[in-house]
Amino acid sequence: MAEYDRMLAGVSLERDELTEILAALVQLASVDGEFGDTEHQMILTLMEHYAPRPLGAEELRALLDRPVDTGRIAHPEAALLLCLMLAYADGTYSGPEGTFLSQLSAALGVAPERLEELHLAVRIKVFSAIAEAAIAASPTRSADDQPVIEEVRRALRLDEETAAREIAAVQRELSSRTISD
Repeated sequence: MAEYDRMLAGVSLERDELTEILAALVQLASVDGEFGDTEHQMILTLMEHYAPRPLGAEELRALLDRPVDTGRIAHPEAALLLCLMLAYADGTYSGPEGTFLSQLSAALGVAPERLEELHLAVRIKVFSAIAEAAIAASPTRSADDQPVIEEVRRALRLDEETAAREIAAVQRELSSRTISD
């Protein structure tokens, strides 16, 4: 299980906490001026996963116009992980998103070094998902002939060793699926 998955495993969000995390997500999605369909879909998926009753469109819009009450967020690292995943939902991590997340992290009492560790965990998660899709689509199931994987590695600022380790894990996972099918 990847570090990202371990950090979210077993996290149960109460309604008040979820509302504040959703406020952070909605504000993050809007901070760069583009609240895209992918970001919207990711927020809806999160609500389906955690919320007993999803918030309506009016309730979500209201979250834009008020500050995030960080005192109600009992799982600050989980909140930051979800925000970081949303920041990559549209394919880019913008400067305004980085500023917003640094400010949110500070308000949550999470050290900048820890935010960077969480950011790395999310970059690895994104890289692994893209590598898995590229390798699974390849007739040879090899990363060697996948230039997109190298391009993504560079875009996510992952070192070659980390990327190689994640590709090997993806290949093992795909092999085990093939064997068990």
